[in-house]
Amino acid sequence: MSRALFLLTLALGLVHSVSEAADPEASPAVVERGVGELFESRFDGKDTGAIAAALLKNYRVTMPGGFELGSGKLILKGPYTLVRPINAGPIARLKAELLPRNASDKSATSTSRLRLLIATRQMASLTIRRDIDGGEARLAIHSPDGSEKVLRTVKLALADTAGTWELAYHHGYLRSLRDGKLNAQAVADINPSAAPIIGIAFEQLEGEISLASLRLSGLLNAAAALSPDQLEARRQAQQVTARAAKLFADGKLDEAAEAAQESLVLWRKATGQSSADAANAAFNLATVMLKKADVEQTAAAFSIVVDARRESLGAGHPLTARAMVDLARIQVIQNRSAEARSLATAAAEVLIAAYGESHPFVSDAKKLAAP
Repeated sequence: MSRALFLLTLALGLVHSVSEAADPEASPAVVERGVGELFESRFDGKDTGAIAAALLKNYRVTMPGGFELGSGKLILKGPYTLVRPINAGPIARLKAELLPRNASDKSATSTSRLRLLIATRQMASLTIRRDIDGGEARLAIHSPDGSEKVLRTVKLALADTAGTWELAYHHGYLRSLRDGKLNAQAVADINPSAAPIIGIAFEQLEGEISLASLRLSGLLNAAAALSPDQLEARRQAQQVTARAAKLFADGKLDEAAEAAQESLVLWRKATGQSSADAANAAFNLATVMLKKADVEQTAAAFSIVVDARRESLGAGHPLTARAMVDLARIQVIQNRSAEARSLATAAAEVLIAAYGESHPFVSDAKKLAAP
C-alpha cells in the first residue's frame, strides 16, 4: 500500500515496551506462504581462503574491528559489522549460528546483533549479550535517525550464548528464537506494514564471538513478480488511494467512499483478493463508512479485512487480531453480541502474547469478550 494510507489510529499500532512474560507458544501460527531460502553463508569449512574470499565478495564491512579464520569458525572481534543488501518482501528470517565461547576469549562481555533493514529506513534488531552474570536477548526497532526503541527483553540464565539465534520479521511482527524455540515477540510501528526488507547485518558490537553461519529465508519481493497488467493496476491503486485519502481529509465522504471502493478493486487486481494490500484497502473503506455512520457497510468492509489478514498474515498475527477487535466493536452495535464475544476472545489470546496483559489493545479485546 502506498504511503498515502489514511493516518488513523486504528491503521497500525504504536510501539510499546512490554515487561510481562506472555506465553509465546500460546498464539496461533502466522502464515509464511512463499517463503524460501535466499542465501546461506557458512564459515566453518576447512578452506579458509575460499571462506575469506566469499566473505569479502558478499558482505561489506562497515565497522572494521577484526576477524580470524581457522579451526572451522569465523571469530569476529568487535566492533565489526557485516552488511549484505537483499531484495525481499515483508517476511524474513535471519539466522546466526553462534559457537561456544573460545577458551582463549578473555573478554568480560560479548554483544552481538542481528539486523533487518526495512525500506521505511527503519531497522528491526535482535541483540544478544553475555557477561559474567548471565546475559539477555533484546528485540528492538530503530528509527531512521538511529534511535532505538526496545520492545522486549528476555534474561538468559547462562552466560554462554551458543546456539542458532533467529530474528523473524513478519509485517511489523518481530520474534526472537533460539535453537527453534520462541523466547520473545513484539510488534513495531511499520507503515506501510508491507514495506520490503532491503538489507541484513550481523554486528559484533563488543567482545568476540565465533560465527559458524549466517542464513536468510524470506519472501521474494512481490513487486518484482507482478505482470505488466498487475503493475499498472498497482500504479492506479496507489493513485486512487492517495485521492481517497485527500477526499477523506477534506470531508467529502461520499466521494471518498467511491474512491476507497475503487482502490480495493484495484489492489485486489494487482496483488490478490486476500493480499495484505487488499486488507489495508478494505480497512480504509471501513474507516470511511464508519465516518459516514453506515454500520452495515462498515461491518462488511471490516469482515473483508479480517478474512484477508487471516489468509495473508495468519490468525496468529497481531494485525489480524486487531482487525477482529475492530469488527467485534461494530458487531456489538449491530446487536450481534455472541459473534462479537467470540471474535474478541480469540483476538485477546493473540494480543496478550504480542503486547502483554496491560496493553490498551488487550483491554479493549477483553471488554468486548466479557459476557
